[in-house]
Amino acid sequence: MKDILLVGGAGGIGRAVVSYLVDKGHRVFSCDIADTHADCKNVVPVRMDITSMESVRAAYEEVKRQTDGLDAVISLAGVYMMDSFIEIEEANLERIVQVNLMGVYRVNKVFLPLVKSGGRVIITTSELEGLKPFPFNGMYAMTKTALGCYADSLRLELQLCGIKVISIRPGAFDTEMVESTDAALKAMCEKTKLYKMGTRRFARIMHNRTGNAKDPKVLAKVYEKAVCARRPRLTYRKNASLMIRAYSAMPRRFQAWIIRLILK
Repeated sequence: MKDILLVGGAGGIGRAVVSYLVDKGHRVFSCDIADTHADCKNVVPVRMDITSMESVRAAYEEVKRQTDGLDAVISLAGVYMMDSFIEIEEANLERIVQVNLMGVYRVNKVFLPLVKSGGRVIITTSELEGLKPFPFNGMYAMTKTALGCYADSLRLELQLCGIKVISIRPGAFDTEMVESTDAALKAMCEKTKLYKMGTRRFARIMHNRTGNAKDPKVLAKVYEKAVCARRPRLTYRKNASLMIRAYSAMPRRFQAWIIRLILK
């Protein structure tokens, strides 16, 4: 049995991963600001707000009282937004950076003393990591690409401490995030003054993309492999979009032409 800290356990992917890890015989400290798996055997619910260093430190003290060490720390918490960089409210932009990037930094910084030698730090980025962003999706792509850079640098540092850092880049999965994507698209279309026609067309494209979402149980197996494999990969990808990768591979001038053609 391994002791695993999972941040974001109340989300759709988080619930699937926690359940799968428990079914495999592991104990999971499931952290979130919402209630998470409180009635499941081998799941220890922990309240944590990753935007607050004080909350993360309090969660550390709670976990420390119940285990001598962690075999893995999994960061799954994240938020998704759609907007334009000109029209987005500063508070919303700060929030997505605080959750998607700084939250992971806080958790790893505070919990590292509990991670055993030979343990794993597993960071969830996105299929968008390192790829060319779409319009109206730049703030999410920005945080996930920055998170990928963070993971790559942390990997080089923590190898010196005998700890592996593994990135997981999921595509679309059938969770609450699909619903929140549709809601974000609708809100963006209603509020924009600069991009009325373009946002409506973009919304239709994104809605079709989320229609390819897979069951999160498929992704849960990847996390268990990252925790338990003797020689895990540095990066795991699951349900990546060929359309997104093809777009990213295009010359930038051609990308701009395509976007103008579709959205203007």
